[in-house]
Amino acid sequence: MICFFIILLLIGRAYVLDAKTFDPKENLVSEKGAKGWFRLAEGKKIAPMMVSSDDYQGVVRAFKDLQNDIRKVTGNLPAFYQDRWPSSKYVIIAGTIDKSWIIKKLSGEGKINVDAIRGKWESFLIQTVLNPYPGIKQALVITGSDKR
Repeated sequence: MICFFIILLLIGRAYVLDAKTFDPKENLVSEKGAKGWFRLAEGKKIAPMMVSSDDYQGVVRAFKDLQNDIRKVTGNLPAFYQDRWPSSKYVIIAGTIDKSWIIKKLSGEGKINVDAIRGKWESFLIQTVLNPYPGIKQALVITGSDKR
């Protein structure tokens, strides 16, 4: 998954297609945004990253590795937040279904649907969420079914 994001960031401006509208015949990444797409990187602006300290330490470590990989590709280190919402319009969130309070909150509010991966081994979803928290316009949420 980290390689996927590195490839996305190789271009100066990257938008990720919303999983709800994804068609495998179309591009997943574009230099131009469209309705439902998430702005991952635009010039020197990189979406900050957020994870729960309650999550598995391996998940937190992998997310920090992704942060460093983004820096290597873009030359800019995304801000990294644990347990507090960044003051940004866009944010990348990662977490595990039953460990991350952030994922539990988004799922409990019906902002993400984790039913497709609940109870499965080594499964994940990538979803865009509009207005996940006051002041945040959109989030790219990476949800894992377990610590792997």
